[in-house]
Amino acid sequence: MVDGSRANAVFAPVGGPTLCIRKFNRVRLALLPDEHDPNQPSWVSSGGMSAQMGAFLEAMAVARANILIAGATGSGKSTLLRSVVSAFPDDERVITIEDTAELELDNPHWVKLECVHSRELAGKTAQDRRLDVADLVQNALRMRPDRLIIGEIRHSKEAYYVLEALNTGHDGSATTIHASSCVDALGRLELLISRDFAQLSPVEIRRYIGRVFDLVVFVSRLRDGRRCVQEIAELREADESGRYELCPVFKTELVVGQMGMEVEFTSVAEYRPGLRLLRKLELQGMRWIS
Repeated sequence: MVDGSRANAVFAPVGGPTLCIRKFNRVRLALLPDEHDPNQPSWVSSGGMSAQMGAFLEAMAVARANILIAGATGSGKSTLLRSVVSAFPDDERVITIEDTAELELDNPHWVKLECVHSRELAGKTAQDRRLDVADLVQNALRMRPDRLIIGEIRHSKEAYYVLEALNTGHDGSATTIHASSCVDALGRLELLISRDFAQLSPVEIRRYIGRVFDLVVFVSRLRDGRRCVQEIAELREADESGRYELCPVFKTELVVGQMGMEVEFTSVAEYRPGLRLLRKLELQGMRWIS
């Protein structure tokens, strides 16, 4: 649909009849509360993350860390992605690439690219496109992007080309993927790439992923409807055997309190940024203070 909503119909002999319409939430949440406008909604004020987590993600956005956001359908991945992008400097060109337009950004130099779907459905699969994410990634690289934002990684080809694009020096980019944890996000990314690129060994794929992404963030929807960042971890390069070094930065625990389910956000005391992340902070004139 024009507004980005998605409709799915099921009827005999498959089942149903059932019609599901998913309307996308256009709510904009800042990472941190606005000191000048206390009424502006934010992840911190809504209980979706701690102030320390919000400050960390904002700093990582400015420092041009590559971020992979993971979560289930409706968990808040796209909302969090918009929040991270809103922390980018206003003078940078942000190019978004989406299968179906969902992201609405306020960045002054925003360029939006959207896949072109085939109008002929007969004899074609749902993945058939006249211009898919992989095609648009290649085109976006000709537009001198400062930041490259891919709405979601769904298929093998686009997973590979996203990694290839982010490995060309376009730091500070971000994307989302369906997964149930930070570790699972990396496993799903590996699986997608291996489906159509069998010439790459599992070790090669893992080392490729480890060179591209700096942070993995897992967000989920709680039973009471709240969206909450459950994990933030730094991803460092995989070793020669293909083993990731995934270092937890923040963790979340769910506890039953007097007011129902409560969320406790904790930072990992022993965490220190790796050399690659420290270098990115230094290039932006930032310094890590333990």
